[in-house]
Amino acid sequence: MQNNDKNIVINSNTVIFLQVIFIIIMSLIYVINKIFPSIELLFALSFLILIWKIEFQKLLKSLLPFFILLLTFQGLRDYADNLSKSQIHVVELINAEKLLFHGNIPAFYLQNNISKLPFLNSINILTNILYMSHFVIPLITAIIIWYKKPRFYWSFVTGLIILSYLGFSTYIFYPAAPPWWATKYGYLTDQPVTLSPYFYPDLVETEGPNPVAAFPSLHMAYPTFVALFTYYIFGKKSKLIFLLPISIGFSAVYLGHHYVIDLIGGIIYALFVFLGFCVFNNNFHIIINNISNNISHSN
Repeated sequence: MQNNDKNIVINSNTVIFLQVIFIIIMSLIYVINKIFPSIELLFALSFLILIWKIEFQKLLKSLLPFFILLLTFQGLRDYADNLSKSQIHVVELINAEKLLFHGNIPAFYLQNNISKLPFLNSINILTNILYMSHFVIPLITAIIIWYKKPRFYWSFVTGLIILSYLGFSTYIFYPAAPPWWATKYGYLTDQPVTLSPYFYPDLVETEGPNPVAAFPSLHMAYPTFVALFTYYIFGKKSKLIFLLPISIGFSAVYLGHHYVIDLIGGIIYALFVFLGFCVFNNNFHIIINNISNNISHSN
């Protein structure tokens, strides 16, 4: 008796493809309903896309520190949720901002004036995209370095991790409230700052990784470090990269997430880590050159 059954071959790529399609559809439904996909969902999508191709698996292994970093930052929410209002620093940042700007709060000024412009929707879309790209940009930069300047890859990743953990440590020992939080709880009534220009204002309060991680601004620290490092390894042809921290910093203040003093803190942290890399890198080359010279002299 002849068997006419056809064998259906299902391999791992088929299974991964089905999962990727499902997660993409799920993410689109989230966005349509004004719900931002969770970090875990985006992590799963990135993992599946990269593991699909054999040639990407080495890259995936190199990008694992970024995924761990994301999960670590997400975990800060649990710590923030257990803080009382008395443990959160609010007034100091308001006073520092007013001292710096002669009694004014720049976030209030920007929101009050930009809201009167005829192309408000376009500004809101652009600033939201810029603000939410602050972690995507280092990831894209890392991939570019991995392909174009691989010898600098782990220096970049290490610097970014050190920068992140310095920020995370500050959030734990000095939890500081952003302008929108200060306004919501009555600390900033004279110049109120809201989340109204932001796409997902409710999610920031209920689902955001850490609502009291204002100082330093990693939204400023990450693009600043990226700009400095990119300019260091690619030279003058990459000078336009410095528009990145300026535009993301502007967005962070306008959207009500940060004071300017937070941005200054982020710049200082990024400079500290970058200068540390420069010192280490230069000393490393000096050590290698000395060893090479000693070997040649001995021969």
